[in-house]
Amino acid sequence: MSIAAQREASVAACTVWCGWLESRTLTRHNCINIRFPASGGLYVWEFERRDRQVNVRVDGQAIFNTSPHIVLAALDGLGIALLPEEEFAPHIEEGRLVRVLQDWCPVFSLAADAPRM
Repeated sequence: MSIAAQREASVAACTVWCGWLESRTLTRHNCINIRFPASGGLYVWEFERRDRQVNVRVDGQAIFNTSPHIVLAALDGLGIALLPEEEFAPHIEEGRLVRVLQDWCPVFSLAADAPRM
């Protein structure tokens, strides 16, 4: 099993995002969440900056159980989304999504053969 470093990315559609955001105000924004199929629970967003960890339970009008649907919802402007950076990379590069809370999105280790969302 190989280990790869990966960064989380929180993003919003360029057409709807024009604000300032920090982790403590995230709950005031419409967010796109993920539901774990096995447990039915919602993902608690995890952030870290300068050794300070923050877990945030977000709300929003859209909840999905697969990452492609979350990406599409972010592109459609349904809210702020959080997934591994690689899920959003082409859309960020093309200017359709913008990063938010970038300094709070940690790099984490991921086993290369770990299951994906």
